[in-house]
Amino acid sequence: DKIIPLRNLFFAMVASYYGDEICLGATYGDRVLDKSPEFAQQASALLSYLYQPQHWTEGREIKLTLPYKGNTKAELLKMYLNAGGDMETAFHESFSCYAPDAQGRECWHCKPCARKAVAFLLNGYQFTDSSILYGVKDYLDDIMPQIKAGVYGRGEKEEAELLTDLVASGALIHNYMRDQADIEEIFRR
Repeated sequence: DKIIPLRNLFFAMVASYYGDEICLGATYGDRVLDKSPEFAQQASALLSYLYQPQHWTEGREIKLTLPYKGNTKAELLKMYLNAGGDMETAFHESFSCYAPDAQGRECWHCKPCARKAVAFLLNGYQFTDSSILYGVKDYLDDIMPQIKAGVYGRGEKEEAELLTDLVASGALIHNYMRDQADIEEIFRR
């Protein structure tokens, strides 16, 4: 994990300069404290306390919300697509990699890259770059023992998506890469 301590508190403080209702983009399975309902409640109270009437402000009530906390990334992508969003745009204009390369491209070997790939795979995205699927498979292979043992800690819904993806990725790799890669070679790695 590449955690930036207090990141969402910093974001909330800056966002409070621009509005009274602040939406944090936490999703189902996010387990750091600054993406929790308790954090949203306590940060709202702190910011509202600091913005109470004083010589420099007439007072403001700040509210942090977590409207997507009950949704996985796959569910959010499906909502976006159902609202008329474009799959290619979503894929190419979203980014949350922990270890991008020197050109700023996603590594496809870290947790955020795997979560993104799972969301897109489960929504029918057809990957044409086999290195993405190799990287995601490597990551999933590393975490599968934790999920199967019940100690991964991301929540049943997201863990079910990851398990589904491990099975689905074999079929997707086979279907999409049939002419470009040997399926046995992919899963021998």
